[in-house]
Amino acid sequence: MNWIFWVLQSLCAIQTLLLALVAGGILGLGAFTAAGLFKTLDRASAGLTMTKIFRRFDGFLKNIVYSILLLQLTIDVIVGYQHPQWSMPVAISFSVKFLVVSILFLITMNLYRKNKQLEEMVGETGEIFSSNDTETNVKASFQTLHKASEKESKLVCYIAMLLILWNVLLPITFFLVKH
Repeated sequence: MNWIFWVLQSLCAIQTLLLALVAGGILGLGAFTAAGLFKTLDRASAGLTMTKIFRRFDGFLKNIVYSILLLQLTIDVIVGYQHPQWSMPVAISFSVKFLVVSILFLITMNLYRKNKQLEEMVGETGEIFSSNDTETNVKASFQTLHKASEKESKLVCYIAMLLILWNVLLPITFFLVKH
C-alpha cells in the first residue's frame, strides 16, 4: 500500500507541474510576450512573430493537456482499484475532477483548431490576407476568431489554475486514509 501512495503522489505532482506549465505558458505568452512585441514592433512584424510563437506553443499545449488527461485517468484507475467500494463523496469528487480535466482537454483542442484557422489567415508578411472575400470581411472575421481564441486561452488558464489548487488542497492522501 505504501508504494501505491508514493506512485499516486508522484503522478499528482507531475500533473500539477504540467498544469503550471499550461497556466504559466498562457500567462507568459499572452500577458508579457504579446504585449512586449506589439509595443516594440510594427503590427505586421509582431503578428507574424506571435503566429510563429503560438504555432510552436499550441502543439506543446495540446500534448501537455493530453498528458494531464492521461495522468488523471491513471490516477482514477489506481485509486479505484485500491478502493473498489468508494463512498459517494469520494466517487463524486473523482468524477467531477475527471470531468473538469476532460473539459480542459476539449477546450484546448478547440483552441488549437481556432489558432490554426487564425494562422491560415495571416500571410507571410504578417498581414491578414484573403483570396476571395473583401478585405474588411476577412479582417472582421479574423478579429472575431481572435477574440474567441483569447477567451478560450483565458478559460484554459483559469481551469489549469483551478486544477492546480485542487491538487494542492485536496491531495490524494485524503482518499487513501481509511475513515
